[in-house]
Amino acid sequence: HHPGDGRIKCGGDTSGRAEVDQIGDGNSSSISQSGLTNIADVDQANNNISTIDQSGEGTYARVLQSGSNNESHVSQAGYGDSYNLSHNIIQSGIGNYSELSQTGSWDNADVNESGNDNDSSIAQTGDYDNATVVQSGNMNASTILQGGSSNSAFVTQSSNGNTSGVDQSGTGNDILAGGLGTDIAV
Repeated sequence: HHPGDGRIKCGGDTSGRAEVDQIGDGNSSSISQSGLTNIADVDQANNNISTIDQSGEGTYARVLQSGSNNESHVSQAGYGDSYNLSHNIIQSGIGNYSELSQTGSWDNADVNESGNDNDSSIAQTGDYDNATVVQSGNMNASTILQGGSSNSAFVTQSSNGNTSGVDQSGTGNDILAGGLGTDIAV
């Protein structure tokens, strides 16, 4: 380990689990859990910020920040066997920001920010929704709002300066949005 490295583990199978691995300097991670069987895992390199707030039962959040100067915020509030999932918030670029809020049941969200200075926001208040954001370009912004049920959204932004907005309030909607140029995809 290097100076400033940290590793924190707490919890158990029935009370939940929180684990933070920090390699490098200037990292900040905050995890708050209430309820049963909530799991949070955070891995950070240099100068990253992560907050996870989990309440209810059966929530899972995984944040991997291998880049630097990235920031992610996850809020999961479930009820009864809701099993909200936030798999693999990956920030391998520089200066990325991701915000995820889940209050529905059986929702899944994935974020991968390998470019620089990207911004993503996902809010899931419905049930059985899936959302994926992939930002491999630079200076992109994406917002996904899912208030209905059984919706699926996949947004990829592989070039620079793209903006996308997805709002799914119905049932069973699918959308694939891509930003390959410097124009706006909605």
